[in-house]
Amino acid sequence: MNPAKEVGGDFYDFFLIDDDHLALVMADVSGKGVPAALLMVIAKTLLKNAAQTGLSPKAVLEKVNDRLCENNEAEMFVTVWLGIYEISAG
Repeated sequence: MNPAKEVGGDFYDFFLIDDDHLALVMADVSGKGVPAALLMVIAKTLLKNAAQTGLSPKAVLEKVNDRLCENNEAEMFVTVWLGIYEISAG
């Protein structure tokens, strides 16, 4: 294993919501370094938790946005694309 020399806030993820729905996420956190990486971990966790409740992509992003805005004195933000693929429908 090689240690990372830099960290940042870009992330890409996919996960099953249920047996028929696959969530795809691409996102970028404002800023660089450790603060961006920490916000990325929080955003990634919030996105996955909200999506696994079965909400629509719009509702997931609204819920996560509300949570990320709470006590955000650094005024950092996340730009996100979220898609939910219905496997049976193609």
